[in-house]
Amino acid sequence: MPRPIFVAATRQHVGKTTVSLALMSGLKKRFDRVGFIKPVGQQHIPVADSKGREIRVDKDVQVMKEFFALDHIEYADMSPVIIPRGYTSRYIDHEVNSEEQAIPAPPAARPP
Repeated sequence: MPRPIFVAATRQHVGKTTVSLALMSGLKKRFDRVGFIKPVGQQHIPVADSKGREIRVDKDVQVMKEFFALDHIEYADMSPVIIPRGYTSRYIDHEVNSEEQAIPAPPAARPP
């Protein structure tokens, strides 16, 4: 069973991406298939997914996918949540609320 490695810090600009690049480099030398996910991203760019549709992903995801040839993973799975600039301030100022952001459950999963 694959074992995940989670790189985290308590603030920005402390080397998480650099450490992740080094880990990916080492893992790619040892294993045929490795993965990468940045569950929440704040700096996003447009990319084309495997079907040619334009989607937005975190910039680090684009670097990892293309540099390490992670063709077996979809962009959308690597960067599932994008937080736009100013979001945190808008949330604190009550301009955004959690109910507006909830993704509705699929019809089969909804209670009767």
